[in-house]
Amino acid sequence: MPRPRTTPAGSPATSRTPASKANKQIDDYLARSLMLVTALSPEIGYDKASQIVHKADDEGTKLREAAFATGYIIENEFDRIVDPKKMVHLNH
Repeated sequence: MPRPRTTPAGSPATSRTPASKANKQIDDYLARSLMLVTALSPEIGYDKASQIVHKADDEGTKLREAAFATGYIIENEFDRIVDPKKMVHLNH
């Protein structure tokens, strides 16, 4: 009878593998990255982009949330413009 699959830590493997947990953490870090505001500047201007990043930093929110709260950009525009994969040329 085959032994149950285990994680490197020795506990039984679940659908939440270390890799998926790491990917979730990376996605969270990326969503909280204020540097992504650079993609907004050409579209909405430096001053508005600066206000968005300051709002996110001051309130401890994600850039996306702060952008919507200011009313300077709508959801589908934000998602089109602020796409980290496109920003690093990973268009797979």
